[in-house]
Amino acid sequence: MQRLRWQLICYDNSILKYCSHCRKKVRFINSNKIRRNANGKNIYEFIIYKCPKDHTWNKKVPPKSKKVNEVEPVAMNNKSLIDEIDWFADGVEEKIEIFLEIVVGKWRLDKLLAAQLKGMSRSAVSAMIDRGQILLNGNTTKGKSFLKTGDTILLCKNQ
Repeated sequence: MQRLRWQLICYDNSILKYCSHCRKKVRFINSNKIRRNANGKNIYEFIIYKCPKDHTWNKKVPPKSKKVNEVEPVAMNNKSLIDEIDWFADGVEEKIEIFLEIVVGKWRLDKLLAAQLKGMSRSAVSAMIDRGQILLNGNTTKGKSFLKTGDTILLCKNQ
């Protein structure tokens, strides 16, 4: 069984905040850039936001461990995962377990998997959920279920 660890992070595109350079509250917009700092065993990530006059503000993301040999982290913004699962590729395990380390924002099970399983539509993913090929925390569920931190998704290729 292949085990993956994902971090699903959806950031708002803008935040109303005081800008010390503009000397007033302005709307900071997500620049879709990430700054990373390492300190000891932790890696700190910051999302870079910019005000209309290009002043920057960094929003801290929860830290994660540097031990990447035992973890396959997948950071997700509101576009797509870094790596997609090719469900139909030769040599893919019969079962894939996905542990959600961090979930920030609202993520629906069927929409997430449809975006990440190559060649699968949302209706096809929903059909797999209905057949019991996709389990959430070891139980059958509905495709419209929202995910939370600590959830485990189990994908069974043949059942």
